[in-house]
Amino acid sequence: MKTIQVSWWNLWRNRTRTNVTISAVALCITILIIFQSMIVGLIEKAVFNTTNLIIGEVQIHANDYLNDRSIYKSLKNREKIKSIAKKNNIFTAMDNTWGTPYFIKPIKLGFDMSIVAATKYYSGHSDVMGGSLAVNKRVFKYVEKANKVTGLRL
Repeated sequence: MKTIQVSWWNLWRNRTRTNVTISAVALCITILIIFQSMIVGLIEKAVFNTTNLIIGEVQIHANDYLNDRSIYKSLKNREKIKSIAKKNNIFTAMDNTWGTPYFIKPIKLGFDMSIVAATKYYSGHSDVMGGSLAVNKRVFKYVEKANKVTGLRL
């Protein structure tokens, strides 16, 4: 008991020093809480920014494609990818340049966006630039907003 009394007396022997020490510790704890909150927010935002779109490409050189020319069988894990994206509110897009919109319809397959580079269709090489983007209703409001801001035109 005597130790506690001596410690308490020693703590308040110099009130200015004690108040400065308590204030410095309180300030450090406040700064620590603020920075910890900022770091948590930055990590969450970084995860969202890196995972808010899943994009794939239709490839017609999949294994056994020549034996069974169904392009839909070459789209591996399509349902699994879509279920993960839906669960985490992530958009899905398919580069459908080689599959062509005539043969493959990604929107009907459940993807949010279908991207086609039309450059090859217009001229056969890279002296003409163009493309198309087909979207479902969920993505349309974002594309419409980008259209108003940037003026997306071919």
